[in-house]
Amino acid sequence: MRFRPPIAWTGLLLALALPAWGAAPLPAPDQKAEPWYQVEVIVFTQQSDDDEQPVATDAPPPPASTALPEGALPALPDALELGPVLQRLRHAPGYRVLAYRHWRQPGWAADQARPVPVRFPPPPEDAGAAITAPDPATDATAPSQDTPLLWGTLTLSRARYLHLDLDLWYRPEPPSGDRQAPGVETPAAEPPGGAPADSGEPLAAGEGMEAATEAPPVPLLYHLHQNRRMRSRETHYIDHPRLGVIARAIPVEPPPPPAPPPAPEPVAPGPAPGTNPTPVGPPPAPSPTPVPGADAAAPAVTTPE
Repeated sequence: MRFRPPIAWTGLLLALALPAWGAAPLPAPDQKAEPWYQVEVIVFTQQSDDDEQPVATDAPPPPASTALPEGALPALPDALELGPVLQRLRHAPGYRVLAYRHWRQPGWAADQARPVPVRFPPPPEDAGAAITAPDPATDATAPSQDTPLLWGTLTLSRARYLHLDLDLWYRPEPPSGDRQAPGVETPAAEPPGGAPADSGEPLAAGEGMEAATEAPPVPLLYHLHQNRRMRSRETHYIDHPRLGVIARAIPVEPPPPPAPPPAPEPVAPGPAPGTNPTPVGPPPAPSPTPVPGADAAAPAVTTPE
């Protein structure tokens, strides 16, 4: 005869076999921390046979500060890797280093990425955090702080790959003595023969063409705007007829979380409003109880001789 357990036993066995859904929830899987990267960017000038026309208008104003954006940190000096490349550029003919920018940041998404400002030379009041000071012997020099040679932004974002967006403006220095400063009017050229330019005298064919066929003005502004897909731990070169950019990004450990603020000291609760505070301390000593007749004069005691 086959034994069949009672229905109550079957329910008990099922309850023991199934997980305790009403108990504490299962622990959530560990979420991977947001990756961090250390970024290095070198910007330098170079000569090229490609005569690209510059953009002379609609340039944004130079940044007032080169401080890092919120969330980014200065680079780790021991993790910098483009130092040898920087030294070779500084001593190679035909190149001038304009900026060497380096910093750390999280792998922000494209819609959350924060641009890192670039300006050479930096503003006088800027401490130059995360910017390597130029070498006066080899690097480019600017005529003044108000007219920088280079300015713009560098923006690193992360999707499936890293992306570096460069938006740089470069104002080359005009050759000394060959071109006058922008905004200064050039006096009218005197035609051959010594006649004034506004005399109205007719000129022979071909006369006065020297002034009309002068060399074109020196380009005032170049614009480099590229978005480069990058892989970490690879050195990338961004080419331009007048500028060159070398960039590198490597993974680094995230910074430790900030220490929590100290807990406030507990404060004793005060008396309720409208009540007289009760003094806290030992009770007052009781006053002595007077003894009857204590104040009467004590009888004289005669000592026998």
